[in-house]
Amino acid sequence: MKQQSMSKCVPNKITIVLNLLFLLDAIWQIWALATHHTDQTLISKFLLCFILALLLSQQLANKLPLKILAAVLFCLAGDILLQPLDLNYADMTGTRPINFVLGVLCFCAAYGNLARYYLALNPDWREDIKAQPLPLVANILITLAVLIWITLNNQAPAYLLLVLWLYSPIVVGAATLAVYTRSKLQFLPYLALVLGSNVIVFSDTIIGLTAFVGVTMPWFSNPIWILSTYILGIFLVFNAILCIEKTANV
Repeated sequence: MKQQSMSKCVPNKITIVLNLLFLLDAIWQIWALATHHTDQTLISKFLLCFILALLLSQQLANKLPLKILAAVLFCLAGDILLQPLDLNYADMTGTRPINFVLGVLCFCAAYGNLARYYLALNPDWREDIKAQPLPLVANILITLAVLIWITLNNQAPAYLLLVLWLYSPIVVGAATLAVYTRSKLQFLPYLALVLGSNVIVFSDTIIGLTAFVGVTMPWFSNPIWILSTYILGIFLVFNAILCIEKTANV
């Protein structure tokens, strides 16, 4: 039975081709952002979500969870709304704060749906947290430390901090819940799920430090670093979900 489940998880030719297309489009998007071709990044964002939706629907057919489809659509909406900020998250002038707020709210919905999916994967999550509370406690402490430090050093409009405090528990909570799916999943999809969820948290942390504190990364330009880690996280999470759903009924 275990060997049969593993064989179901092996990507077929269509999956490989669609993943290659996703990675090629990701390279195009990063190049367009690095060369300030922002008109092209909007096109590539649509293509990334289209390829991702096509990959999931083509492979899972009628088994595609609505929570996952909603997460993809809200990610697309968030990407579009944050488009004006891609080159400089530290600039919060004009209408950019409105884009930031609406974009972050879309990502709240996206990662909220991912969290609901993770809960469905592990109905025993409460018992697992009680048995192994360390990941939850560690994430809470680290998140609080970062949020308090950002609040004390905030350079952005004060009301944006409310959005940040609302958003952070959702994205970190989703990443934490991914950790507690271990007993229900095979190792590789579990690893991809946890790594992907936490890479997204890392990407969002850089956005928070850039937008609110003005921290820059001397070894890499912030927009490229933010975008590349976000895409990597999405790539890992949704390929893990693809494997999980394909083996669910085996």
